[in-house]
Amino acid sequence: GNQYPHFKMTYAETQITDIDEACQYLDKLYSQTFRRTVELLNGRTAVIPLSGGHDSRLVAFYLKERLGYSNIIVYSYGSPGNDEASYSEKVAEILGIPWHFVYSDPEEMRELYRTQAKDYLMMSGNGTSMPHLQEWYHVYKLKQRGVLPEDSVFVPGYAGDFTAGEFMWRDVAQIPCITPETIMEFRHRDEFRPYYLIGKRDVPRSEACIRAIRGCMCDEFPELQDSSRVFTPKEAALMIEQAVLNGWYSKFIANAVRVFDYFGYQWLMPFFERAQFDGWSKIDNTLRRHENGYFEFARRIYPQKLEDLGYSKAQSMDWAQMKEIIMKERPYYFNYIYGYFGADIEEDFYKGIAQNRLKGPGVYILEDYLRFLNEICK
Repeated sequence: GNQYPHFKMTYAETQITDIDEACQYLDKLYSQTFRRTVELLNGRTAVIPLSGGHDSRLVAFYLKERLGYSNIIVYSYGSPGNDEASYSEKVAEILGIPWHFVYSDPEEMRELYRTQAKDYLMMSGNGTSMPHLQEWYHVYKLKQRGVLPEDSVFVPGYAGDFTAGEFMWRDVAQIPCITPETIMEFRHRDEFRPYYLIGKRDVPRSEACIRAIRGCMCDEFPELQDSSRVFTPKEAALMIEQAVLNGWYSKFIANAVRVFDYFGYQWLMPFFERAQFDGWSKIDNTLRRHENGYFEFARRIYPQKLEDLGYSKAQSMDWAQMKEIIMKERPYYFNYIYGYFGADIEEDFYKGIAQNRLKGPGVYILEDYLRFLNEICK
């Protein structure tokens, strides 16, 4: 079939560079977005997967505190007492929202994966996208408990970090001459290599593989075919963001909503609406770098209790802290990988920690997904 993009990401010609003006503008933007969310919910139960980070907290805050929408429940998961769940429980308490916790039971997770994975992976990937497992077991358990009303609508915080600038090319303005080769080298180095839980590690690649990757990049962005062209920092940054949005973000992160489809629930993605992309296009990249403008905006709008709470340490965890946490409580926020695949990867899992190298969560899912696709093709 043909592909038709809903919209193309761009940067506004005139952008806001003043932080005070930006925060006022963003408050109006988010108020508009969540008023629309409330209209679409139309009284139904909003179910928010609440982490210890920024995006889902902002969803809960605007719906409950700013717009007075009271039909909300939130949930978290992992090992009892884990950092993400502890923060989310406190956020729910401050906002007065019912909070539910799901223990990521490795044995139950593996049984669910063994019996239902093939159906879910094929439905959620459909040969075009990457299946996402993180919410799968936990929505299953909430439904099994009878916690979720039939009219539940999931409202995750997906893409809140994207529009805020998490995936922009942060230091591109420091490059004196940005050529197609510069952009392709950056994108190849940043995206097209195995992603490990602990950082990223270069691996040898064949010349044929590199040529294929570059060919795909040139097909996606024909302007890269002109080797003599020189790009402005804004042009280069936009190209990288568009590439991440077209690929990994749309086909993996946003594709996580297939979990809700699988269990028969509707969903909304407030941060993935066109209005959010158009709105953030007016915020200069100097404020989007490291999400500084986003974090300052949140700091200013939150009541003191919510701001004083802080955020999960997982948001800024170094290697030593991460290793200590994983060794202490194996599931933690990588629980869904150990849970689903633990019997098969346990030895490699701990060897990986010892060697400061570990396969990323998506790799295990992808291996099974490709195996299922091969079975169908045969």
